Amino acid sequence: MRKNRYFWGILLIIIGILFFLQTLGILRFDVGSLIFPIFIILVGGFLIFRSMNRNEVSSLQQLNIPSAQFKHADLELHHGAGRIFVTNAADNSYLLKGTFSNGVKHNLVDHGASASLLVEPPENWAEIIPFGGINKGFEWNIELSPDIVYNLALKTGAGETHLDFGKLKIADIRLETGASATKIFLPQAAGFTNLIIHAGMASVEVIVPGNVAAQIKNKSGFSGIKIDSNRFDPHGDGLFSSVGFDQAENKVRIEIEGGFGSFEIR
Repeated sequence: MRKNRYFWGILLIIIGILFFLQTLGILRFDVGSLIFPIFIILVGGFLIFRSMNRNEVSSLQQLNIPSAQFKHADLELHHGAGRIFVTNAADNSYLLKGTFSNGVKHNLVDHGASASLLVEPPENWAEIIPFGGINKGFEWNIELSPDIVYNLALKTGAGETHLDFGKLKIADIRLETGASATKIFLPQAAGFTNLIIHAGMASVEVIVPGNVAAQIKNKSGFSGIKIDSNRFDPHGDGLFSSVGFDQAENKVRIEIEGGFGSFEIR
């Protein structure tokens, strides 16, 4: 915990000094454009330091929730800091199955044909974070049923997020992420999927399958978003879309509501 406070303290001091020097006119470039690269460099250095000085082995917990009669599920994943990987299971045996380092807790509400499931870190989550020098934080490896239609709300902190939804049926995705590297493979045959991204100092990459049409709306006002213009035509005011979007059998609507990092949609 003490090393974590040092990290954030050093980061804030460096950013503050840079803005102060810019205000005095000593620095004649835009400090804001340097914040994200500086942050990534410091995080990378700290993660290397942490891995070289780790002296504690994290515990691993298994969580298997049967699919029962569920056809739909509202799933909330409150991850925290570390790494999270989500993909499809081989069959429909489980609503959710996975392994979770450093513990996990969950709450399942059975509505009959549908379910509401919350998965989150244990009560002592603040003691288990990737900048603590002795642990790798929360590493979650999750598999979801390919036959259940999910509404997914995912909140992550600092770390790595890898979401492979290619063979899943996900109708709605709400992603809130902080200082993370996030990669999302969208569903190939889910009909319609709605994706809303709210990110902080994050690197976010979204891959739209070739058979899926997309409509993309940048509401953040952030101009540093890379969108594949060969696939998605610009229409002005931050709007992009595939040709024939309205008639497409499989399509996704993407909204970017915030962010101060790197975005790529292809």
